[in-house]
Amino acid sequence: MREPKPIQRMEISEKNKTLRIIAAIALFIIGVVGITVGIQSALRKDTGWQRVQLNTQERSCAEQFVLQYDFGSSGAQATAVNQKLQTVYGDACVNAYKLFNSDEEIADVNNVYYVNHHPNETITVDPVLYAAFEKLEGTPWLYLGPVYSHYSSMIFNTDEALLDELDPALSQVAKNYVETLAAFAADRDAVELKLLGNHQVMLAVSPEYLNYAKQEEIETFIDFSYLTNAFIIDYLADCLTAEGLTQCYLVSNDGFTRNLTSSQKFRFNIFDRVENMVYPAAVMEYQGPISLVYLKDYPNASSDANYRGRPDYFIHLMADPLDGMYRTAEENLVSYSYELSCVDVLLQMLPGFVGDDFQVPQGVFSVWCDGDLICYNDEAIRMLDPLQSEEMSYRPILKQ
Repeated sequence: MREPKPIQRMEISEKNKTLRIIAAIALFIIGVVGITVGIQSALRKDTGWQRVQLNTQERSCAEQFVLQYDFGSSGAQATAVNQKLQTVYGDACVNAYKLFNSDEEIADVNNVYYVNHHPNETITVDPVLYAAFEKLEGTPWLYLGPVYSHYSSMIFNTDEALLDELDPALSQVAKNYVETLAAFAADRDAVELKLLGNHQVMLAVSPEYLNYAKQEEIETFIDFSYLTNAFIIDYLADCLTAEGLTQCYLVSNDGFTRNLTSSQKFRFNIFDRVENMVYPAAVMEYQGPISLVYLKDYPNASSDANYRGRPDYFIHLMADPLDGMYRTAEENLVSYSYELSCVDVLLQMLPGFVGDDFQVPQGVFSVWCDGDLICYNDEAIRMLDPLQSEEMSYRPILKQ
């Protein structure tokens, strides 16, 4: 049996070279997107664990996910399973790309983009998208679309010389702007996605908000934004489960994990950011099935999308519904459930993670750091290899 790959120290991407914090932060990465098969099986071909590579030529969300499948012994049976995965997983990835796309009009698909561009009209959407809208009913996150768009533009499109003018942390004008957007988002008289039944919806937008949107060239009233892959990974997992394809795990490039098999033990890296350094605090060992969500306010070495460096902090998409400011109460938080979906876990996490006042999520298990303590509240897991170094040392503690 081969042991998991050794921990390696890596620096976060330095695409913004003026950012002091990037040069200082270091991450430790184990395996694929922070998850490894441990103890009973390692990821090698002779054990049957292989990454599924799709053959589809259609646009899909597959590049944002890793699907590792235990094909068992090689031969005709493994080939048949792979062919089935190509169809089931491939079709699901294509469909998810179409439905949750908020940036692109796709022929004959009433996706998020279509809903945004047809306010005050009754629209029939796919049952998958309708179910996603139902999940967010009564929450503020969907309506922060214009705020997400503002931060996305800052992260991906804005020239560095102009960034200060658009950053609400530095510019009062920009702060007033995101506060106005947050106020509209919080007002159900201004904007409301009405669920009409039979998979029909209406994005009701007031004349005042429509006029403001026209003036400010706003086209996105609702958006899943950084929540998107939570919905997609649950959908992909549901499609695989429905076809009996459960000897696997799925990992997104931005912190969502679905383990569908209970036959293996897995390991997940627990990190902790302390000022300008990120430490590999410990390794969490668990056994699935499980839905796991990892939220953080900094990029990592495997994917730095949704973040942009500033002199002493990062711009990110986690906007506080109270005033639209990008803000988190903790640097990092891992939460998970043996029964709930990733979306359900995420919705339990967000109120106590986004904002000023950190609260341990209720109804799910969590791992968080408090000083030199690695706090966790699940007796079923093990915390392995707590960091002991001259720079930082950690001690796991079970909190019930």
